[in-house]
Amino acid sequence: MWQRGRSISKRDWTLLRVAVVSCVNDVYYGRLFFGDPETQQVLWDCDVRPSDATFLALKVNSNTSAAEVQQQDAVAA
Repeated sequence: MWQRGRSISKRDWTLLRVAVVSCVNDVYYGRLFFGDPETQQVLWDCDVRPSDATFLALKVNSNTSAAEVQQQDAVAA
């Protein structure tokens, strides 16, 4: 992951922010956003459990956000 980031940007990467992005069948999903701390440009993001995202955000003093997340029901296949 970090090697890919270094190939995209020679600057140091940091955790810019975390977000709770959806809720499906009472399960919340989050995302981590990594990027350039100077420009705040997001260069990479990934899925994460919201509890882990909150811990990481507190650990590195990053921004957190949670939009109004509406409950979605998964469709059975």
